[in-house]
Amino acid sequence: MGIFEALVALGFVVLFHELGHFSVAKACKIRVEVFSLGFGTKLFKKTYGGTEYAFSLIPLGGYVSLQQEGDRGYLSKPIWQKSLVLLGGPLFNFLLALILCVFLALLPQERLEPIVGQVLPNMPATNALQVGDRILALNHTPINSFEDLQKAVKNSKGLSVVLRLQRGDKTLSLPLKLKKIPTKDVFNQPTSIKVLGIKPQDKTFYFHYTPLQALEHALAQCAHLIALTYQGLLKLVEGIVPLSNVSSVVGIVGFLAKQSGLEMWLLSVGFISINLGILNLLPIPLLDGGQLVLLWVEKLSRYTFKESQIRLLNALGFAFLGALLGLGLFNDLAAMFAKPA
Repeated sequence: MGIFEALVALGFVVLFHELGHFSVAKACKIRVEVFSLGFGTKLFKKTYGGTEYAFSLIPLGGYVSLQQEGDRGYLSKPIWQKSLVLLGGPLFNFLLALILCVFLALLPQERLEPIVGQVLPNMPATNALQVGDRILALNHTPINSFEDLQKAVKNSKGLSVVLRLQRGDKTLSLPLKLKKIPTKDVFNQPTSIKVLGIKPQDKTFYFHYTPLQALEHALAQCAHLIALTYQGLLKLVEGIVPLSNVSSVVGIVGFLAKQSGLEMWLLSVGFISINLGILNLLPIPLLDGGQLVLLWVEKLSRYTFKESQIRLLNALGFAFLGALLGLGLFNDLAAMFAKPA
């Protein structure tokens, strides 16, 4: 994929976020004054149903402007509706990621056959398994692909397992003890993984998820991506992940442009959509999460923030986000112009 496609994808992710605010506001009978595709000078606009729909000069995302006062104004609505409107954008980001993951899961899935192609030395499988063995189950978990076997090994309780396999015309059950080996996680932190000590044959097959299986797979995949994003943010705050990993729009577009293949590209768009949703839930003024916190602080404390206080908080939030954007841009440009060693 190229830069243009990456820009379009990023703009669509932001636009889908705004569509969430728009849809929830409409459902709560709040008048949406403007729904714009893009930012800046309006090149085209048309009013329909009390809302001005516009196409603006910079087509990266969009924005929603809500009526504030009156019966159909945002300020006149109960706090639960205001909260839903604020949550609408991030929730739509998660929804977009789920839709993309379901779509990918419904495509034909290429998987490796669970057939032993190589037995590694000094491993649990060394003296137990043979090339050509077909793995049928690990403990009580049926194995249909080599990926299933990897997942079953990872999720097994303890190290002692029983493998059921087919060897020629025979079906065997072999007790084995998995081995733990040190490695690094996605954050380059020391960890360990359980291994059996085999490699698969280069033999693949295709299968299809049912719609329900596709939904279950997509939900698990999105939950994993959300957890991974939160872990990354936490480790960034803890200093485990360096600030040099912070990226800007330039880096995101570059990342998308480098993805090859429809599956990896759409999965990357979904991951970026999840990141945008989580970013907007952070309790930072100007962001949806910050506005949500202020909303509930006022409700629970019965204290109304003065306009000057709101402006100060927004200024601090703007400064923080500006600094974060500047850091990300610096990192991206440094990476672009860095000379290879």
